[in-house]
Amino acid sequence: MTARDVPATHCTGYDTADEAARAGWDDVPGATGIYRSSRWLRSLDAHDTGARRRYWIARRGGAAVGAACMFVPRAGDNPSIDARALVIGDLAAETSEFEGSTDAPTDAARYGASIAALDRALPATPEWGVVALPFAWQPGVWGIDCAVTGGLLDAVIDDGPTGVTGVPDEAHELVACLRARGFHRVAQRPTTVLDLRQTRTWSQYLARLPKPRRTAVAHERNAFPADARVTVVPLPELDDGTRDGVADVLAAHDTAKGQQMTAARMTRTLCDLTEVFADRVEAMVCILGGRVAGAVIRLVDEADLAVKMYGADPKLLPREVFPYFNLCFYETIERAGGCGVDTVHYGPTTYAAKLRRGCRLRPLTVWVRTDGTDDTDGNGPATDLHCVDSFRRRALAHVYGLADPASDPD
Repeated sequence: MTARDVPATHCTGYDTADEAARAGWDDVPGATGIYRSSRWLRSLDAHDTGARRRYWIARRGGAAVGAACMFVPRAGDNPSIDARALVIGDLAAETSEFEGSTDAPTDAARYGASIAALDRALPATPEWGVVALPFAWQPGVWGIDCAVTGGLLDAVIDDGPTGVTGVPDEAHELVACLRARGFHRVAQRPTTVLDLRQTRTWSQYLARLPKPRRTAVAHERNAFPADARVTVVPLPELDDGTRDGVADVLAAHDTAKGQQMTAARMTRTLCDLTEVFADRVEAMVCILGGRVAGAVIRLVDEADLAVKMYGADPKLLPREVFPYFNLCFYETIERAGGCGVDTVHYGPTTYAAKLRRGCRLRPLTVWVRTDGTDDTDGNGPATDLHCVDSFRRRALAHVYGLADPASDPD
């Protein structure tokens, strides 16, 4: 255990989520969300991902007023969290979504120059520190005010991280603290969200869409089999037979996308989710002809709902009946009003399709602390990172044709 004193705030670091939980992690305002709870963090500790973890709690006058999670992936152990993968490498996934599209950027020289800029800007270190909560829509550093957030950030920085990932634009206090400490922003793939606060019924949802899109959505909805029975069940309440069917369709979907997944491994994943999230994880199950034809695994965090996994049997639910959009979008929208859901989180990728159905982009950024090289000549790390940021944003707009990301592409 280590400690660091900051003005009016005392920050203490813990090596495990168990230690942080015993020290009052869940007493921090805002720690009740599923991705911030000690229960979730303990589940991460239980699965060795090759990352060094650190948990910080800030106290003022004895009260817990802020917290931070630090994940430092070790070089070679988790390359998917490497800075280059976060900032540049996911362009490959973006451009491959519309295979054969002439919109995909092909300028290898510009692409290579952007990677070279990262090489110049990032410090030469075997570790690239990340302060974040994986898979979350919330930043991994938070406090009741800017002074607490800044104190936590100072404590975390002293422990080695050089970057903060997944920072939303609305995290104003965290952004201000990062700027004040010499961090520079680089564009990251945005995530997608559907705001349902003014859309409580299916007719209200259709009314907010442009007329051509409204007609297309109605066609997709009507194409879904009328005899399909769709239910939403807390994951712990699924009977064994249904759980096995859900695991089968989810595993088959992942396998079709090139991932190494089996039904047995997916069953273990569902058991892990049940253990960690209990009644906050639920399964939307589509039964057709007495068999599980499709399934969606969703996490519910108060008024937020996150679509995490999807799968459908192509023999029972072929592409012609639009199973993904009917289960992940339309069934969810029709039921959301009665469940108190305000926002549905769909994550990154397939932006055009999601935006056409009412989603908006939620920009995320990576903030990188450079090695301190002077930037007065305009050729230092900050300039390099600005060029990378500009390239990423232009590429995203080029791939999806989104001059105004908030608008409907139709």
